[in-house]
Amino acid sequence: MDYQTYSKKMGLVQHYIENKWANTPDAIAEKLGVHRRTVLRMINHLKEAGIEIEYCKKDKAYKIL
Repeated sequence: MDYQTYSKKMGLVQHYIENKWANTPDAIAEKLGVHRRTVLRMINHLKEAGIEIEYCKKDKAYKIL
């Protein structure tokens, strides 16, 4: 996957989590057509960029604070 595609999909990951359209790594991966591990990597990159993303064990979903 090239950088432009990766960046676009990272934006979609953030958008899906913000709007609660897909909050689990598996659901996001399915929507984007990537592997679960890629989604986890993207979430880590978003966290490194300063976006406060947290995983709620109770809801089993990611949330942006």
